[in-house]
Amino acid sequence: MRVIYTSEKRETTVGDLSLSPNQNDSPIVNARNSFLANFTACQNRYPRTYNVIMFVLIPLILLIVVSFICGYFLAKIEMDSEMQRNDEILRERFKQIFQETKEDGELGELFKDGTKRCVDEYAQALSNEALVTSSTNIFRDITRLQDFLSNCTDKVLKEFEVQKFMHAVSDNNNRETGAGKVTYNWIRCPLPNPLPDSLINTHIDPINESKTAANYYFDLEFQKLLALAQARADEIPGGFDEVYTNGIDLLTGHQLCSVNLGGGSFFWFTIMTTIGYGNATPVTNGGRAMVTILGFLCILLFTAVSTQAGYVSLAVADDFFKHHGMNRLQSGGASAVFWFVLYHLWNLVIAYIAIGWTNNRALNRDNDFMFLDDAFWFAVITSTTVGFGDYFFPHEIFMWYDMLYVPPILLIGFVLLANFIIKFGEWIWTAIEEINFAVNIGNLRESLEIKSRLEEQNRQSSGLISKLTSWRVPNRNVEVGNETESIENTDE
Repeated sequence: MRVIYTSEKRETTVGDLSLSPNQNDSPIVNARNSFLANFTACQNRYPRTYNVIMFVLIPLILLIVVSFICGYFLAKIEMDSEMQRNDEILRERFKQIFQETKEDGELGELFKDGTKRCVDEYAQALSNEALVTSSTNIFRDITRLQDFLSNCTDKVLKEFEVQKFMHAVSDNNNRETGAGKVTYNWIRCPLPNPLPDSLINTHIDPINESKTAANYYFDLEFQKLLALAQARADEIPGGFDEVYTNGIDLLTGHQLCSVNLGGGSFFWFTIMTTIGYGNATPVTNGGRAMVTILGFLCILLFTAVSTQAGYVSLAVADDFFKHHGMNRLQSGGASAVFWFVLYHLWNLVIAYIAIGWTNNRALNRDNDFMFLDDAFWFAVITSTTVGFGDYFFPHEIFMWYDMLYVPPILLIGFVLLANFIIKFGEWIWTAIEEINFAVNIGNLRESLEIKSRLEEQNRQSSGLISKLTSWRVPNRNVEVGNETESIENTDE
């Protein structure tokens, strides 16, 4: 192929086929060339903006996208295990509640019998009085009173049993058994729509929505089981107890639950950034393997991106300071102090966002960042990736759209901290050089090279000496009479 370029025209010749530019260039190629030309012009005209977008913003957005993808699949892996564990806890709790309600029902029957006995005694007394007074209306009043009290006690006992059971069910979120507490780090369960009468007048915190929904659906299944057990009590040998025992191990309250995308994504973000609050951990082998392999790779990705973002943002900031006469902020102690103050001002932004997020979710006082000092503490331990776990964003109510603003704000805090560390290190290094304790890198390299050459010469000399000392003159055989002697000459 022969290609001829001229200032006015480009001609491409392949064999006997000649193509002009208009014939060879497709609309896609023209559009690509136009885009590249505009892109290059933008890069040359707005270098600071270009570098911030290409090497700071886009890589940080990439980290959030990776958190979405990996967090979804991790939650998908962990959700079945979490639902099974929660169902086991709910079964144990409902067994305990049912047993307590049954015992209260037996006490209620004793109360009912005692009330009936008292009414009978009262009726006997009135009947004796009626014999004396010959009042016929008293017998009619006694019968009506007995019927009324009997119906009333039945109604009261039933209402008492239902209210106690429902109260115990609604209080399930705060009850603990040997199996532990239910968790909703990887799943989200929707409330019934429309809300049933039992939940309309109940205040449900957002953090308890999934728990309340699971309890409600589990209670529906439990009531069906009790009705079935009572209906078949006389049909099978074991009666009520056998149906109840066999059926309760099959109940679930999580049939409508789905993947908690927000919680899974933010969990992966804390893994990638090494924050690790510790409020949630994978329990399945698949989840742990995913965190071990992909989590480690994502940590390397975060390290590379945050380091690059720090250096690029510093270069852009120093260029801005240079063009606006703020040379003192380019280096030295003033630069380190500037980035330190800016980093902590950004921690205040994180703190106020945490408070606003908490108030928007209407969390309980024990689980939120109610005060500024606690919120600022949370911001510091988060932006430094310490993550003690005393304060954290609960996964149960961390929505997918929270990932669009919470992680970006935290990532900016990481970049500002990196900028401070870089400037602080440069300042300390300069101060050490000024007091003549600096290490001259050039001389160090030269010394290391000289040492390497000397070691190589010593190795060569040692090899030559070894060869010389091991060299021997070949043996010569000398005949003496009928015998042969071997004479060995050595080179001294």
